[in-house]
Amino acid sequence: MSKNIYAGHAFICTDIAWDTDGEDINLPTEMSVFLGDEINDSEIIEELLCDYLSDTMGFCHYGFDWETVDFNDAVQVARYNALKR
Repeated sequence: MSKNIYAGHAFICTDIAWDTDGEDINLPTEMSVFLGDEINDSEIIEELLCDYLSDTMGFCHYGFDWETVDFNDAVQVARYNALKR
């Protein structure tokens, strides 16, 4: 998981390892997330992302990686938009 401190609102979560209790369920391994507040503490960001993933999909997970979306990077913005649910 990322250890750097990021300031921003939009994130891409990748390599999501879902806990499905052995059920064969097709869940995404990447998701985009928008947090409404400016948060600069990586631990709080990770906690909010963790809650969002579980609340949105209805499953717990074993972990994931995340990165902040740089809206000056057209490729990253396109990827973020493609992952929106």
